[in-house]
Amino acid sequence: MQQQLTGLLCEFATTIGLPEPDKLAGGAPFRVNGFTFAFGEQSKKQHASILLFVDFGAIPDGNKAAVYYRLLRENYLEFPTRNGTYCVSSLTGNVVCARALSVATLSVDMLTVTVAQLAEQAIWWQREYADGREYVTPAPMRRPAFILPLRTRPSIVS
Repeated sequence: MQQQLTGLLCEFATTIGLPEPDKLAGGAPFRVNGFTFAFGEQSKKQHASILLFVDFGAIPDGNKAAVYYRLLRENYLEFPTRNGTYCVSSLTGNVVCARALSVATLSVDMLTVTVAQLAEQAIWWQREYADGREYVTPAPMRRPAFILPLRTRPSIVS
């Protein structure tokens, strides 16, 4: 599986024109549309999935409460559907989006599209939050139906 992953990442790097594609599998950062990306292994034993990180940028001082609220809300709503999460880097203080990708189903095309989508999402985030405007933190919302516990009727299958 490790050879498959290394080959996939080298092919991806070559496809998008990155120099030194062999360094990508080792976690070397790369830039797309001005945003820094990096890959990381989620499980060293199984190599079942990898994490794709993208640095969205700094949180402006005048907007921190609203941004933190938005990150928590997005984590709550997005994780079940996209297998991604937002965090704040302990090194830079920047917002980072981490997306888990299954190696078994991953292709160069899928990886290219995912990176492009995350770059667009980072552009949107900077447009909405990077200018430091004050946003009113919205009132808590009702829990979406798809996250509510399922009501099941247990039965024995024979």
